Amino acid sequence: MKQFLQALICICLSCPVFADTWDLRSIANSSNAFTNLQKQDRTSYGVLNVSDAKLVRDIVDRYSLLSGIYPRIFLKDSMELNAAAGYIDGIPMLFINKSMLDVIAKDEGMAAALLGHEMSHLYFRHGEARKEIQATGQLIGLIAGVVLEVATQKKTGVTNVGANVGMAIGTAYVTSYTRDNEREADKQGIEWAIKSGYDPYGASRLFSVLEQNSGNSAFPFFQSHPNPSERIETSKQLAASYLQTKNSVAAITVPQELVELNRLIDEERDSQSPKTEAGRQGVAAFKAGDYDLARRKFEECGSEDAALCANNLGVIYQRGLGVSADRGRALTYYKLASENGLALGKANYARAIANGDEGVIDVEKMLRLQLEAAKQGSANAMGSIAYFEQFKSVTRHKLEHPPKDVLVNYAKASSMRGVTDGFVALGSYYRTGFGVDKNLELAERYLLKASATNDPRADADLLILYLDEQKDTKKTEQIRDRIVSNKATSSAAILTEHFCGTTIFNRNSKECYEWSSFGAVNGMPALGRAYGLILYLGIGTSKNKAEGLAWMYSAKQRGDQGASALIDKYVSDFSVDELSSIQKRADNLTAMYGKR
Repeated sequence: MKQFLQALICICLSCPVFADTWDLRSIANSSNAFTNLQKQDRTSYGVLNVSDAKLVRDIVDRYSLLSGIYPRIFLKDSMELNAAAGYIDGIPMLFINKSMLDVIAKDEGMAAALLGHEMSHLYFRHGEARKEIQATGQLIGLIAGVVLEVATQKKTGVTNVGANVGMAIGTAYVTSYTRDNEREADKQGIEWAIKSGYDPYGASRLFSVLEQNSGNSAFPFFQSHPNPSERIETSKQLAASYLQTKNSVAAITVPQELVELNRLIDEERDSQSPKTEAGRQGVAAFKAGDYDLARRKFEECGSEDAALCANNLGVIYQRGLGVSADRGRALTYYKLASENGLALGKANYARAIANGDEGVIDVEKMLRLQLEAAKQGSANAMGSIAYFEQFKSVTRHKLEHPPKDVLVNYAKASSMRGVTDGFVALGSYYRTGFGVDKNLELAERYLLKASATNDPRADADLLILYLDEQKDTKKTEQIRDRIVSNKATSSAAILTEHFCGTTIFNRNSKECYEWSSFGAVNGMPALGRAYGLILYLGIGTSKNKAEGLAWMYSAKQRGDQGASALIDKYVSDFSVDELSSIQKRADNLTAMYGKR
């Protein structure tokens, strides 16, 4: 297969030389001071200082916390001052030529500038704008598949053998961006450098080195780029501008415990590579959108891929890909994958339980599955656990709850992988000071990233941040309008709980009334019950006991399990005739709001 791909490449790309490459993350994880780099032909390439690899990894990981992108990082055998980034088979990749690493390893600010620039291309997905690369996409994907399969089989810890990553050739197709793309990447990279605590003037020093190397003319690293002289001046202006508007640098840290979590996530991800031919064909068909073939191949999987293929079948039936959506059947497959020990299967099974696919929601079972999946290396489960564990209603369950420092790293690791739950959790942590120093700037940053994915929990936290903490009327009204226009009852539930508080001393009666009312009339039974109680007690409004009890009855009619206790508490306050009228009103409320 490998020889076939090499021959195919030669036909399509006029036989360029395959460059030896090495996995910089693997090298950075070494406990040695140096590592010997070997080429694909087993000859010695040279010695690499492990601290150089760690420098690159640590900068990229800080930017991952800001961007939600966690690329694979490769060192490439080349004497050109060059670096490249792009998505190959959907996976973010970053390549650094050896000569470029030798330059930036001597100046942390320059390294931060280069890596920030390349990470920005991934962040803005600049390569996707180029239609020319589509013709080579499948070919590059095949090469990437072979390389990643080889990488999966390597368990040595230190990558000191050239991976012969043919996909490096494909980077020529994903890194020829427009001048405007380059300017945008420069600007974002400098902003990230400042927010991560690096010298923002490293960019101007980097561009000066490149100008000295090749002048103001086209050369590999700056093909289609503005001239270095322009970029030197612009980067200085950007750095000065950012520094003037920033009184302090937000704390972006990547402790060793977080590095180890990321290694665990990588190992779990690599373990999901199919080991059988049917499994590999199923994955290929799924990526190509041939869901019927994918389903048939997953059904053929042998015991080695039993858990992985069962999980994939669950995805097919849950989403209705090539079949009628069947949540019950998806649940069966997720459960099978979970019972076979797959972390991804456990996380998906837990989410199915949370969605009520197994009947009455068993919260403790759902949490236990997520905890197990997180310990195995599921980034999604880490994000979910990080979010849920901040609430007392969760920690009351008889489980082995992670300590706060572990939860903080769970939130960071999952957010580095772009997991929305991680962004919401981390934003909430920084807003409240849960396990971290309170930092409203970081809170807003992570909550906005989650809000960009239309997550209603993030919108609720943002409204609390803007109203209670930052006292920003304009932002408060903007996020309020967004929640209302989206009819986001999930946001309303969080806001009702927050603003109603537990006592008169931690209550905002006006917001309590308005958000419970909003959730009630938009069809959430639990908020119908809460709204009924608020009317009954006259919180933020005049007392209306009859209307309040009617809302409680309506909530009960729509399945709210907490309504019965309230009804039993207050029903004796009314006569038989009054209760008859209240029941009729409840029926009308259910008819009006029960199907929204």
